Amino acid sequence: MNTYQNKILVVFDGECNLCHWSVKFIGPRDLKKLFCFVPILSKAGKSLLEERSLNTKFIEGVLLIEEGESYKMGAAAVIQILKQLPYWKWLGMGVSFIPSYFTDWAYKIIANKRKKWGGVGWDGIPYAISTKQSYV
Repeated sequence: MNTYQNKILVVFDGECNLCHWSVKFIGPRDLKKLFCFVPILSKAGKSLLEERSLNTKFIEGVLLIEEGESYKMGAAAVIQILKQLPYWKWLGMGVSFIPSYFTDWAYKIIANKRKKWGGVGWDGIPYAISTKQSYV
């Protein structure tokens, strides 16, 4: 049985510290334990992308995979994650009313600068294990 079965998969850039911060932000707020985190360049991450015929070069930051074949990328993924978090749902609902061309534009700016602003590293696994957060 897969550790990520019946979970919402958050596929993220495992080399990006800003992405790790996002995982660390989501983890403790995911009270229902809906999310499972998968670094994009891990064996599981590559397999998930291959199953959906997605290329890692086209993924900018975060990919959200829900049950079945449904997935969201970028700003749409972030908004959907916020909608699932208690106390942050209102922010996700509010941002969802902003036109997608604007949220996508803002997300692309952040995605393109994420490694410059946050640096590059790998510190997510100890956090995920210590908080019993699902991590593949």
